Amino acid sequence: MTAEIRTQTSSNGDIVTPHQPPESVRAWVNRHTTAVKAATPVGDTLTTSWPAKVTPPPDNAATTRAPSQNDAAYVGEHVEDYLTAMVANPPVDQ
Repeated sequence: MTAEIRTQTSSNGDIVTPHQPPESVRAWVNRHTTAVKAATPVGDTLTTSWPAKVTPPPDNAATTRAPSQNDAAYVGEHVEDYLTAMVANPPVDQ
């Protein structure tokens, strides 16, 4: 099974980024982040999950939209949230 990073929700449905060996984990996360930043969020909660090294996989990070928060700020906050969580619990590519 291919490892994947998944973000729910966007106007195009879930954003799913499968790992593409021999791609590094850093390149994989960057590819996912680029896709998340290009999407339009739907709803008030974004959740990103990934296969993790430390806790039983998957690990995840969720961000709730603040009142009157614009899309760019909301997505930016979510990206910061999941990247910070990934530092503590890095994704695995298998």
